[in-house]
Amino acid sequence: MFLAANWTYTGLFNIRRLVADEAFHSLLRTTGTQDSRLGNTLESRFWLSYRPYEAKDGSKEWFIGPELTWLYSADERIAGTIQQRSSGQVLLAGATTYIGVRPGMHVWAGMDWDIAHTTGAAFNPIRRRISFGITQQFKMHL
Repeated sequence: MFLAANWTYTGLFNIRRLVADEAFHSLLRTTGTQDSRLGNTLESRFWLSYRPYEAKDGSKEWFIGPELTWLYSADERIAGTIQQRSSGQVLLAGATTYIGVRPGMHVWAGMDWDIAHTTGAAFNPIRRRISFGITQQFKMHL
């Protein structure tokens, strides 16, 4: 099961072009074939971005800024036996940029590098990560 929650706050410290984003993801895994199960994972990503360009009509914009990501992986099970020290944590730091292609739609790309991680015997941390995507924003009228 995959669970996610995301928050965005525009105008951080009363600076209109400064934006803070937080994303939290959790992947809860079940037992698979041969009674094996990868560990559950948690991820928390904080991104602080600045918007150096914004069209007067809001149709196009550009964001860029640093990000910090924390990843946690729980112990794995193989044939019902817990694999000791296969769990661990990784702290990644990097940068991300978003480009607004039309109102509410952004194309984005980012890169992170491992700055600290657990040193378990069976834990294999992510050393670097490249991510990209397309997002569509919407307003909730309450």
